[in-house]
Amino acid sequence: RPPFPFLHKLCSEAFGHTNIFTPLQLNLGNLVTRDQKAGFLVRALAFVTFTLRAVGADCVSVLLFVSPVQALAGLEVDRTHEFLDQLVRVHLLDNADAAKTLAAEEVLRKGENHLYTMAIKFRRGLTKVQAAVRLFLSNKASRGQASTTHDQPPVPGTEFLKLFEGFGTFKGVVRSAANGVYVVYYAQDGDEEELDEEEMLDVMRRSRDLEAAANGSVKVAPAPLATTTVTLPKASVAINMVPTNLFEDLERELPSRQQR
Repeated sequence: RPPFPFLHKLCSEAFGHTNIFTPLQLNLGNLVTRDQKAGFLVRALAFVTFTLRAVGADCVSVLLFVSPVQALAGLEVDRTHEFLDQLVRVHLLDNADAAKTLAAEEVLRKGENHLYTMAIKFRRGLTKVQAAVRLFLSNKASRGQASTTHDQPPVPGTEFLKLFEGFGTFKGVVRSAANGVYVVYYAQDGDEEELDEEEMLDVMRRSRDLEAAANGSVKVAPAPLATTTVTLPKASVAINMVPTNLFEDLERELPSRQQR
């Protein structure tokens, strides 16, 4: 889970000369709120996506694939690693000044607000489609079987416990539920998360296990947080280098790679 200061330093060093960031954004001390940090990451995500698209690279769009809010919260770490992998690919590109110039112009022309909204709509639409498919398969598998009270989807206001590996157990509450998409809120870090129905039901089942363990005086210990160090290759040695995939194992798990 790369901390934001690391991501800010990396993006600023790699893309600061492209002028996709404002002078205020290049100063870490000016980025205090989650929205300000997310806006910075959106610009970097868009620049990487537009540059690789311009050179015809075969890769997933990190602008659509990576949620900056989830990255800031330390969630969906494999997607953050995919972004870092593509960032290095862009950094190592040879004779790509024209592509980078066009990408920077597109980022500035569309603006971070439009880019952020577009990506949000895409991810929410994808979540709804996945939820509909999973719900259909779930209903088909359980047809003819009586559902129990525990398997009923939660309603807004329902509280639960969720264990985040490396961070401990958080208390959450369902804020809204519509079309099989649940928006949940964690007061401990002030963050939100979107879950489809299958994921929400799984969270509720695990929550009951956590509550049972707590009532039985069994402590739920968070898993140790692994530390990963990512080193950005220097531009001076990038001329004759063959780009190296720094996250080959993680990339192999991505949907775009599994379809091959």
